[in-house]
Amino acid sequence: MRLWKLILLLVALVSIAFPLQHDQAHASTPQSFTFGAAGDHGDITVPGSSLTTLSSLGASGASFYLALGDLRNGTTDEQTWCSSFKSKFTNVELIAGEEESGEVSGAGDISKFITYCPFTLSVPVSPGEEAGYGYGYEYYFDYPGASPIARMIMISPGISFTVGGLNETWAYSKGDNHYTWLSDTIDNARTLGIQWIIVGMNNLCITSGQATCQIGEDVNNLLVGKGVDLVLQAHDRTFQRSKQLLCVKDQTFRSYCVATDGSPGSYTKGRGTIFQVVGTFGQGHSAVKTTQDTDYFAATNNDTFGYMSFSVGAGNISARFINTDGSFADNYSITTGPTPSTYPVLVGWGGMWTGETDLSKSNPNNPSSVVFLGEKASDAEMEMLYLVAHGHNTERVIFRSPFTSNGENYPDERGYYDPWLNRTITIAKTLGIYIIVNMHSFCDWVNSTYTCSDPETHFVGSNVESQWLSFWNTSIVQRYKNYYDNIIWEPLNEPIVSATTKNGTALGFPGNPLPLQGPYQDFITTVRSKQGDKHWVIMSNAQWGGDFPVVSDPLNRILLNRHWYHFYNDGGGIYDQTAYQYPNYDASDKYQITRVNCSWSVNCAKAKGDDVNIYVRTAMARFGRPFVSTEVGAQWHDGTVQQPPDSLWNSGACTYAASTLAFVQKIASNFDGGPGRVGYTLWMNGHRESGVNGCINVWGYQISSIPAVPPPDFGLSTRASIIAMSPSSSVAATITVTSLDGFSGTVSLSETVSPTAGLATALNPTNVTVPGSSTLKLSSSTPRNYTIVVTGISGTLIHRVNLTIVATTNNPPLFTTTFFLLLGGGTLGALSSLTLYMRRRRRLKPARKVILSRRQAGFLVQL
Repeated sequence: MRLWKLILLLVALVSIAFPLQHDQAHASTPQSFTFGAAGDHGDITVPGSSLTTLSSLGASGASFYLALGDLRNGTTDEQTWCSSFKSKFTNVELIAGEEESGEVSGAGDISKFITYCPFTLSVPVSPGEEAGYGYGYEYYFDYPGASPIARMIMISPGISFTVGGLNETWAYSKGDNHYTWLSDTIDNARTLGIQWIIVGMNNLCITSGQATCQIGEDVNNLLVGKGVDLVLQAHDRTFQRSKQLLCVKDQTFRSYCVATDGSPGSYTKGRGTIFQVVGTFGQGHSAVKTTQDTDYFAATNNDTFGYMSFSVGAGNISARFINTDGSFADNYSITTGPTPSTYPVLVGWGGMWTGETDLSKSNPNNPSSVVFLGEKASDAEMEMLYLVAHGHNTERVIFRSPFTSNGENYPDERGYYDPWLNRTITIAKTLGIYIIVNMHSFCDWVNSTYTCSDPETHFVGSNVESQWLSFWNTSIVQRYKNYYDNIIWEPLNEPIVSATTKNGTALGFPGNPLPLQGPYQDFITTVRSKQGDKHWVIMSNAQWGGDFPVVSDPLNRILLNRHWYHFYNDGGGIYDQTAYQYPNYDASDKYQITRVNCSWSVNCAKAKGDDVNIYVRTAMARFGRPFVSTEVGAQWHDGTVQQPPDSLWNSGACTYAASTLAFVQKIASNFDGGPGRVGYTLWMNGHRESGVNGCINVWGYQISSIPAVPPPDFGLSTRASIIAMSPSSSVAATITVTSLDGFSGTVSLSETVSPTAGLATALNPTNVTVPGSSTLKLSSSTPRNYTIVVTGISGTLIHRVNLTIVATTNNPPLFTTTFFLLLGGGTLGALSSLTLYMRRRRRLKPARKVILSRRQAGFLVQL
């Protein structure tokens, strides 16, 4: 047997790091619990409906019961009521109703009730805004204590207190202290990653009963706009379960506010708020009637007594009305979609035109390319090398709509041209970084025949969505779905929903997310089902200030996105920023939660950056999806915008100021922190008029970020990427699955062959416990070249390895191997060749010198 001895001498080797980052976002699953809730209790000391309900509750095994006000009826005093209730059920937690506030003479005093019915759970109870008036008035607690999955917030809107030393009405009007406390308490729960937010109170607003809007529309809009999961109310002595609502207007039904009708008893978390009126404990019934609010409700009843039982788990709330006197029954569930346990954490730069890979448009003084041999490096390659050298892992490549009619097509560098896109993706693939592909158009999706509102990016034709979807499906996804795993699709840029009607149907407000659900869902369905594509998809909200559409993805690979800038406002230098803004669902008024209203300064910019963090983490918690902001930027300058007083640099798109840097740095620091890291790509950069590396080398390098620590992952490899065999023969290849960064688990393997005829394949086993391997058996019947792609999947992690099979009647090569450079940290040099000296051990002949050409990141040797 001939033995070859290879002595490899690297002429030049400078290595570089390309971390592909994922973030473990979720801890172990916490425990579940059950609680009850109702109001309008009646007399629990004598036989009757109230006592029957209490007895049923006492046998329920619930962890606690929320008494939603209107506690006693008759002559029973507060001490007797509490002792009677606790004789059947101990953990009763109170909130005041009208009958305990002093509004109803002789009905009770909440300050006495809380003496005899104190808070009993072994978890902290946090008081509300007004000192000395917490539990029973305004408070919250998180449950269970060790790993809370729900925040229970108890409030008293519309209650006029004349007991306990108070003489005031708590209005919860926009901007007052109680309203602000409620808003902050909801935000805080989102920030902490608490999954469910449940708000309880006595009074209500929308109803199909006899009450009026007692709590006021401000607090109603706040609860809906913040995406509270469940609102528990009483006072109307009825049962009423609402549909899932995006918005609500008392005594004015708006069909566009209904996200899910709830008729089958099934809701999806994040699509809207559910109002549950349960004034049914036993204190008589009031009428259910047809009102302007009736169509907001999915179920109503006024002839059965009972209480609500809620079983709360990490991914589901199961609700059931426990009827204790009467025959009415109702149940429903709120479920969450699967939240990815790992997702790509993208840190980099947000706007390089595809044309920047064109050498004719690049700096002629650039050094030699490390990707395309014999060429100078393009501006695109220089920029990505710059990113890698500074510890980033993502580039966002953008192009204008290919349907434009105003000349921004090839050869304009901003136009779409596939050879440019191909070169850009190839550079990212070679360097091992993520590449976000974005069609950079500002399209209004309010009507199927509406053109894009930006004059630079008009769609030509009558159907915006069909052109857009067809282009992405055939020109982008089909072309690149198997080319590189770390491509991320961003099919829309800042989508607009500007009008208040869609094809004649009222939308109610600009920014309504409903018109975006169709296009995004169609995109996901098309690329998944028709193309089998598995790449992550970035989904933006409507009109910046609108909410996010709710879509389903069988792979659950969706990243939410919103852009953030810090522009100087010449209106006295005052800047208003919303934390989680939402419309008031009125075309004449876009209602917002304003958190920062301060003069232009570094401190103001930092405060704004903190509110951005609240917004993002609120959205992540509401929708159960990771987040990336694909544009985070400084002051844009086009010659018409007033420049800030603390400008540090003024050079076109690269203008920045001390406040600007503070804003961007605050976002970067907040996003780099937990829980659950948030991705971001900075803008502006990549414009040739701003320099080879755009604003990266002007202000971008001043922003410090924390490199993400790679989470557990697996590697997929084979000893030889090219296998030669004779027809009618069989060979075997070993597919090795290795553990990276502590990965443990099982990887599912599958293979595809092209062309499909002439080569039989069999993988065994198809499920590999890592570390481990699988044998790929090959049997050829037809001489030709074949390509095999072996895919490994574990959860959301996907890796592939390619093999080329050469089935030939000629003598196959004696030795075939591929050398790949392992790229580590540092600065990349211009490495374009590798020299090997080879000598046969048994034949004393001079060493043979072979100069190997570079093929992307590897060197192919065939002897």
